[in-house]
Amino acid sequence: MIKLWSTLNQVRLNLNHKLILQRYSYYNTKTNMEGTLSFSGEPVKFEQTPRPLHWVIRSSNLDKAVKMLTLLEARVLRHEEFSEGCEASCNGPYAGAWSKTMVGWDNEDNSYVFELAYNYGQASYRRGNDLQAIRMHTFNKEGTNMLNLLKESFADDISTQNDGTLRMINDDFVFSFEDSTATGP
Repeated sequence: MIKLWSTLNQVRLNLNHKLILQRYSYYNTKTNMEGTLSFSGEPVKFEQTPRPLHWVIRSSNLDKAVKMLTLLEARVLRHEEFSEGCEASCNGPYAGAWSKTMVGWDNEDNSYVFELAYNYGQASYRRGNDLQAIRMHTFNKEGTNMLNLLKESFADDISTQNDGTLRMINDDFVFSFEDSTATGP
């Protein structure tokens, strides 16, 4: 199981592709003249239960990020190249060429995925406080120690913090581990 902690929402992703939504809301909102939010119109109707679709991680080394996530049994779902920055700031406040790579354990319609945003020429990123850690079971359902596997496979790109979290690939990824075994079908 992977748990993503965020100041905006808290999501748990089970590696057997089941999403458990702990807190999520969606409203049709607008700001009135006094600057406060008001709600208008009919509630938004969804064919499926609303859920977060993906989490954007700005990656300073796309090749290593993909290798690391495939080591965790994810796969590349799609990759797109862009010649200039995104008007919606999908790639952050960068105007140059960039790419996005969707990586997950199942397709985007059925599973929560990671969007790896890679800005060409950007060697590192200043980290904020949005994603605290990707929390995983120490052992996958086959019994492989995923913590040790990451440490062995990425020894040159990893630092262990006092609280046990792993910072990997220029701090692009932060992992914490729960002493447990993943379950699945």
